[in-house]
Amino acid sequence: MRAENRIPNNEGLAGDHQTRAEFLRKATIGVTSVSLVYCLLACAKSDEANGAEGKNFSGSLTLTTDQKNTLDSQKFLNLDGLIVTLDGTTYRAFGRRCPHESGEIVAQSGTSMQCQRHTEQLYGATGVGNGARTSASLVSYTVTNNAGVLTITG
Repeated sequence: MRAENRIPNNEGLAGDHQTRAEFLRKATIGVTSVSLVYCLLACAKSDEANGAEGKNFSGSLTLTTDQKNTLDSQKFLNLDGLIVTLDGTTYRAFGRRCPHESGEIVAQSGTSMQCQRHTEQLYGATGVGNGARTSASLVSYTVTNNAGVLTITG
């Protein structure tokens, strides 16, 4: 074999040499192994960093006087698993789980709610999606107004 086709081995102490083909074969195996590890890690990553996991409400809840006063003044209330909104004189309640990929929904006003995982995904006063990621509606709950005492069931 000609000398210009040989390159020094990393071990080099004994004067061992390997051909370019041997070097490239070994290097390709190493690069492929590292690439495979990175691919597997990317597939296993969580989307938690892109927005918290949303929850939906289950059961019955009567708002406290303080919660009702906050709702009446700011037109929305973000609770655990539940959003309550006031649009004009209409009270509505929705789950906080986005139907697209279960991101957390946060009310920004009485007529606008946003997915925290995909911030371009908005929901209007009736809980219908804007179509950025989905046109599906949020889960809605029954709101009963008994002489100013609000009870949500679902």
